[in-house]
This record gives sequence, C-alpha cells and structure tokens, in this order.
Amino acid sequence: MSIHQGNTHNTPYICEFSCHAILSRNIGDQDLIVRGVTALELMDMFTGYVNESPIEVYSKTDKLNNIFDYRVTSSFNHIDHQEVRGIRCTTFNQTINDMLDEFDTTDEAALAEALAKYYEAHGNFDSITINPKHEKTFQNMKEWAMEYYMER
Repeated sequence: MSIHQGNTHNTPYICEFSCHAILSRNIGDQDLIVRGVTALELMDMFTGYVNESPIEVYSKTDKLNNIFDYRVTSSFNHIDHQEVRGIRCTTFNQTINDMLDEFDTTDEAALAEALAKYYEAHGNFDSITINPKHEKTFQNMKEWAMEYYMER
C-alpha cells in the first residue's frame, strides 16, 4: 500500500474557528479520513492557529479539489480511524504515529500541544502505542510536551 502526498501548492486554507463547519461542508460524503493537525483540531487536542492551516486527509483518489492536502492510499484498512462529530478522522494514536512518521515536515508545536493535553487528561503517556522506529523522537516530544504542560 503506497501513500503519497498530493500537490499542495496554492492550497486554500481553513480557519481554526470554523474548522468543523468547513470540514463538514467540504468533506460531505467524500471517501476521506481527516488526519494530522486537522484531526488534532477536530479532536480538540490542538487549539489551532490565528492564521490558517490546510485540511489534511487520507484519500483513495488523487482526484480531489485543491482544498485538501492529501495522502493517497489504496485502502483505509491499515488506518485506525473514528468518527468525531460526524466526520471520519484518524484516532489520536494513529495521528501521533503519522506525525512522527512525517516528523521532518510535521507541525511540532501542534504535536507538543496535543501530547500536553493528553498528559493533562491521563497523567501519563502509557496508553499511546508508538511505532518502535519513532520511539526516540517520541521520547523527546514527551519531554517537550511535559514542559509545555507545566508552563500552562
């Protein structure tokens, strides 16, 4: 199963304050799974930005309009997902692993805030399952997230 990134040049953006409404309107009945920072925003694990961010999704097709930053995959079977407010999105665990998998281009601040909120709610990170190849990066992000949590 190959996953590749769609062209994101000149991608329209969404505002954090209307994330759910815009997602609902633009996703509709398309066969997509919200992922990345957009999934964190939808799960209320990241507050978003005063600026804007792209709508990140998994898709089975590359024939999407230009509002999406997409990763094409042949199947959703290997992607853990859930429904949040009527929108299909990756689980928290899947989102974290995806962001670690793309760490060179991931939004580290969004990842740190999400992990800090998780720590605040659970008191630890024990129930997050991390791909072993990302364990060192995850350990570093956990430290940053705990510092972020303590400063809040």
